[in-house]
Amino acid sequence: MNLSKWNSFIVEQDETTIMDPPQNTNQRDGVITIPSGKEPSNAILEEMGYEIGKKLGAGKYGTVISIIDQETKNQFACKIIMGSPIPDIKREVNNYKFLIENRDKLGTRKKYFPKVFYSEIKKYSWPSSEISPNPPVYDIGLIIMELLAPLPKRVKTDLLATGGMETGPRGRFDRRRVNFTTRDKRLFKNHSVIFDLAKSAVQGSQLLQNLTPNNFNQIVDTVGRSAVNRFLKGQYQDIDGEAYEALQFIVSEDWRQLLNSRQSQVLFLLTLVELHKYLYPEGGEPVVAFMNDTLVGNIYNQVFESYLRAYVRPVIPGTMDSGGSTRIMEPQDSSSLEQFPEAAGFIRFMQDMKQIGIMGRDMHAGNFLMRPSDNEIVVVDLGLFKIQDAVQIPDNKETIPIFERKQ
Repeated sequence: MNLSKWNSFIVEQDETTIMDPPQNTNQRDGVITIPSGKEPSNAILEEMGYEIGKKLGAGKYGTVISIIDQETKNQFACKIIMGSPIPDIKREVNNYKFLIENRDKLGTRKKYFPKVFYSEIKKYSWPSSEISPNPPVYDIGLIIMELLAPLPKRVKTDLLATGGMETGPRGRFDRRRVNFTTRDKRLFKNHSVIFDLAKSAVQGSQLLQNLTPNNFNQIVDTVGRSAVNRFLKGQYQDIDGEAYEALQFIVSEDWRQLLNSRQSQVLFLLTLVELHKYLYPEGGEPVVAFMNDTLVGNIYNQVFESYLRAYVRPVIPGTMDSGGSTRIMEPQDSSSLEQFPEAAGFIRFMQDMKQIGIMGRDMHAGNFLMRPSDNEIVVVDLGLFKIQDAVQIPDNKETIPIFERKQ
C-alpha cells in the first residue's frame, strides 16, 4: 500500500532524543504559574522545549495535539488531560507510565502499543492578584508519545467494520439493509471466529442457563464444537431438513433475510440442530425433564437473537466503528487485509485483550491508529483497561514483527 501521503504525519522516532523538561522559573512549590491569557497546556509544553502543532483529535479524557522538539525537530503526539476528575487523570497517566516502564515485558505484543516517552501530572495556577491572592491549583496530565497516523479507510472498513449497525425500522440493527455475503467470504475462513459465533449463540440463552445451571458450560462447548466440526467438514447437505422440527419454534419468519449469506444460515442451522440433539438425545430422556414447547420456543428464539447479535459484530471481537449507531459500513468487494499481513497477528492480540476484560462496548475504531513506519495497528487508548494485566498474559511468540516476516 502506498503510504506516501503519511510522510507529513511522522518523523522516525528515537526514544533517546526526547528532552528533559527544563527548570521552570515561574514555579512556586512545584506549581507552574501560567501567564495571563496563555493556554495552560501550551505554556507548559513550551517551557518543556516543544513547539505547539495542530490538534489531532479529542476524546472523553483529553485532547491530542502534535508537538515538535525544538532541539531535534522530531515530531510527537501529546495527549492533554485537563478538566477531568483527579482520579481519572491519575489513572490515565499511570497507565501510560506503566507502559513506559514495562513495555519490554509485553514481548512481541509491544508493537501494538504506542511508544510513550513521557507521562506525568503537572500542577498549574494563574498569577495572584488583589482579587485572587491565592488562586486555585489545577492538575493537568501530559502524555508524550510517537506520532501515529489514522487507519486507512479500507483497513477500518475491512478490519473493524461491524457490517451494519444502523438505526432503522427494525431498531438499532437494521440488518436487512446490508449484504454480508462478501464479508462472510472472509469471516468464515477464521475457525476461531466461527467457534465464537456458535458458542455465543448458545451462551445467549439465559433461560437455558437457568434450566441447566450445572452443565450449561458443557452444553455450550459441546454444541459449539459439534456445529463447527460439521460446518468445516461440509456435513450439512440436508441441514434444512434436519433443522425443520427445531425451526418451527423460531418466530421470525424472515430469519433467512436477516442472515443473508448461505454460510451464516448454515452455521446457525447446525448450531440449532446440535442443540436440539443435545436437549433431546436419541433413545434417551430429555436433558430437562419438564421441558415443554413454550420453554423450547423461548430457548431457540434466544439462541437465534444471540446468534444474530454476534453475527453483525466485527470480525475482530471487541471492536466497533465509532459512528456505529448512525452509519452503515458497507462490506467491500475486495479486502485490504491481503495487503496487511499483520492482521492475523492483530486478531490474536485482540483475543489476548479479551482475557483482560476488553468488551465490545469499550473499543471502537477511534481507539486504533497505524504506525506508518511498519504498517502495524496500534491501540492508543489505554484508559479502557488495566494495562498492568496485559503483561501477565504469556506471549506465545506468534505475533511476528513485520520486518521479520518472509515476503
